Amino acid sequence: MKATCHLRHALLLSLSLSATSPLFLSCGEKNTFAPPPPTPVGVQTPIVRDQMTYFEFPGHLEALQTVELRARVKGILNTVSPDFKPGHRIKEGTVVFGIDDIPYQAALKAAEGNLAKAKADLDIAEITLQRRQTAAEAISKIQIDAAKADVDAANALVKSAEASVIDAKETLSWCKITAPISGRISELEVDQFNLVGNNEATLLSTIVQDDTLRVYFDINERMALLYLKDRKAMQANQPGSTQVTLTLANGTPYEHPATIDYADNKLDADTGTIRIRAIVPNPEEKLADGLFVKVKVPSPASSKDSVLIPAIAIQQDLGGHFALIVDKDNKVVRKNLTLGDSVNRLRIIKEGLTGKEKVIVQGLQRVREGIVVDPSPMPPAEPEKEQNTKAASDKPKAEDANAKAAGTEKAPNN
Repeated sequence: MKATCHLRHALLLSLSLSATSPLFLSCGEKNTFAPPPPTPVGVQTPIVRDQMTYFEFPGHLEALQTVELRARVKGILNTVSPDFKPGHRIKEGTVVFGIDDIPYQAALKAAEGNLAKAKADLDIAEITLQRRQTAAEAISKIQIDAAKADVDAANALVKSAEASVIDAKETLSWCKITAPISGRISELEVDQFNLVGNNEATLLSTIVQDDTLRVYFDINERMALLYLKDRKAMQANQPGSTQVTLTLANGTPYEHPATIDYADNKLDADTGTIRIRAIVPNPEEKLADGLFVKVKVPSPASSKDSVLIPAIAIQQDLGGHFALIVDKDNKVVRKNLTLGDSVNRLRIIKEGLTGKEKVIVQGLQRVREGIVVDPSPMPPAEPEKEQNTKAASDKPKAEDANAKAAGTEKAPNN
């Protein structure tokens, strides 16, 4: 009975609270929707300036001179200079190798002996002629003519003997193989004390002059036409003034520019290209004969009032390349782009931007077309004056600046 009574009291209390709850709720504030704040983004105004454009072509390096050291006479390779160190530099005039010269010294002495005998025979012939000419009245004219012929024959033998001496000396000099140029020498192709020059000019080593190198590359017909149009004027007014820059196979730019000094006189009909040559200094010996490089060639026509934006601001979808900008109402607007060449971390925009827009470069992952944003100006991506070649010490600074412009930070080195 008591349990039933308690249950009734609990039910009445619950109904009374339900009846008065609207009174308690009506005393608070109404629940109204508060829109989120505009998304913060970083924006940059495009750089507008006169910009030189470039073309890139694959190329390869060749030494300014390549000389093969060969054995021109037959003999035993019995001498190797202490200055010979494979892969190291050797000076011009150094006697690098020596071949056994005893047979050639003997041949020279024999030639000198023949020359001495020929001169002696000439002396006798001249004396005989003089005596016969003195006694011309007592002898016949035929004897005098015979004496003159003997003198002429003796003179011919002397000249022949002199030539044999010169040839013997030259052959003897070939036993000493001298470096004709300064450069870097290769390994010895034949071991010492082996027979060389037997029926062939045996290759002993090779010297390459690599303090200056040649760069060969082929440009296409479209590029060739641009240069050929002004080739005559360039050769007359500024010979050798066109400079190109090189990038090594590991992506490192080479600090010394190369100067174009030669273009082939015809186009290759099979490939539709023309061969170009440039000269590049190699004072630090960072380059070697045979390396492959990328050659960056300036276009003959520069682009005036080019519009450049950071490459990180450019996106791509099925509709092509585009950038997001902020209009006067702080709304995000899509701009379709036609891209030009890359310039460091910038990209030339041929069509799509005028240079006065606010291009979003930070916070791109948080925005979409049509939403309202809170734009904040960002520092320029690079100085107004372009630096084509930067020192290696400047690379970390440039990477940090680019990372900040992209809204990311570099991880610290552990």
